[in-house]
Amino acid sequence: MEKDFYKQKSFLCKDGPARIRGEKHCNIKVCFACTDQDFLIRLLVKLSEENDCFWVKYSIKPRDGMYLGRCFFTNEEKVGQTWAKYHFHPKLFCNVQNDDFTGDYRDSAISWKLKDPMALE
Repeated sequence: MEKDFYKQKSFLCKDGPARIRGEKHCNIKVCFACTDQDFLIRLLVKLSEENDCFWVKYSIKPRDGMYLGRCFFTNEEKVGQTWAKYHFHPKLFCNVQNDDFTGDYRDSAISWKLKDPMALE
């Protein structure tokens, strides 16, 4: 199942039809967290086959037992429809991230690498 994925930093990625055609993605993406990596991969493969999918990726290593997944589409409507479809799925946590909004805060993001994982600050 992972044969079409390629490594990019700490993620495995797969291009969708829209990226292969040279289209652009919108800056709002669907984000998933799931403890079942195989399930997450199957979902991302399914989404990557949709005509307006630009790109999908998932984390190679879990973060406290959760694998992170991302799906990029060419338009906000498809992002909203995908969120609505999977938001209440019992095996996933699904949300939407707006990179136009969060981009302004990336430089001030705090590294937790050297902190106690139970710390709140």
